[in-house]
Amino acid sequence: MGASTWSEAGHVLADELGADDLLGPSTSEDDRLRMADRLLVALDTRRYNVVKRNTVAAPAAPPPLVISASRPVAVDRLEAGMIVQRHTRQEEGSDHVETELPCCDRRMEFAADPDLEVDLVCQYDRVRYTLRLAEEYDGGFLACFCVEGQVAVAKPRPAKRKATA
Repeated sequence: MGASTWSEAGHVLADELGADDLLGPSTSEDDRLRMADRLLVALDTRRYNVVKRNTVAAPAAPPPLVISASRPVAVDRLEAGMIVQRHTRQEEGSDHVETELPCCDRRMEFAADPDLEVDLVCQYDRVRYTLRLAEEYDGGFLACFCVEGQVAVAKPRPAKRKATA
């Protein structure tokens, strides 16, 4: 352990020893430093290393990729975490909105609720989404599909044929 690390560790230990009057209420700074030094020597003789850790924050996850409502996207480009926006259409007086799925031109209808959060799967392209509606400045809604990933979909078995005699 380097001299500066040793000295710094000694001062940190001395401060902790004096924090709650651990060694008594009248313990001087020199007494705490001497005790800290004894602790460091004891650790060193038993081959423990006192190392100052770098406290670097973990890198933040990158923001999700957002594909705007007017940009088409191919199914093979959809990745988990991606957000795909789509315009909605609402008939006058209706409490539902209609939008197309990000993976294909198929349209779906949902309740026109700004608090809506729906999990859905496109059965044709086998892509799972979480849909949220966002209110737009013009009073309409924007469909925001968060891609959750691919899913396995079982195909129906053909019906068994009856044997003819």
